[in-house]
Amino acid sequence: MASKVGKERRKAAKESAAQYMTKTVDPVLGDLIKHLLLAHPDSVCEGALAYFRAKLRGVEQGGDGKVDLVSTSRRVSKVDRIYMARDVSPIVSQLIAHAVRGRPVDVVPFFVKALEEMARDGPNGLDSLGQPHLGDGPCEPVGDQQEVPSS
Repeated sequence: MASKVGKERRKAAKESAAQYMTKTVDPVLGDLIKHLLLAHPDSVCEGALAYFRAKLRGVEQGGDGKVDLVSTSRRVSKVDRIYMARDVSPIVSQLIAHAVRGRPVDVVPFFVKALEEMARDGPNGLDSLGQPHLGDGPCEPVGDQQEVPSS
């Protein structure tokens, strides 16, 4: 009987996490990924941090007001796929892990804090939850006034 209750709790927890991801995290990270693919910043960490800071200031459409993420569409190139796998995926994976553990209601300021920690601590440091950072290169520290690069 206890194992059946445990299975039901695990199933409910998985469903809750999936629902949280779908409603709260996926839309925000989806727009970030589109922005990064269009902008190709030299540092994904810096680009993501600048994008989210701009979003907090109310600047939409890719962070600079010039890139309309909704209407911009193009084929994904081999370069894009390599960029995603090598540079974007490790940062996005960390942000997802932070969000699932912390379950913030508003993920944008939560992601800003997580990216600032990554920039400060580098890939081999531990985050505020004691978890190791992923990725193979450090997130270089960036200033608060950093703007999103134009595409």
